[in-house]
Amino acid sequence: MRSPLLLSRSQEQAQDNDRKFREVDRIMRVQSEADVVCQAERRLILQSADGHYWQIQVDNTGLLATTDLGTEFPS
Repeated sequence: MRSPLLLSRSQEQAQDNDRKFREVDRIMRVQSEADVVCQAERRLILQSADGHYWQIQVDNTGLLATTDLGTEFPS
C-alpha cells in the first residue's frame, strides 16, 4: 500500500504548476500599474474562466489570433 505522504509524479507536477501560476499571478499584480508589452519572441498567454490557457498572437497587420493551449499550465 502506498504511503499517503508520497505524491505521484502527476500530483507533484500539478503542485509545481500551481506554484508557477501563483508566482506569475503575483508578478502580474505588481506590474499591473504599467502597460504590458511582449516582444515578438515572447508569448502572451491568458487563462479563461473555464481554466483553459490561450496564447494570443498578432501579425504584422495587427490581426489577432488565439491558440488553445489546454488546461495544463503551459511550459
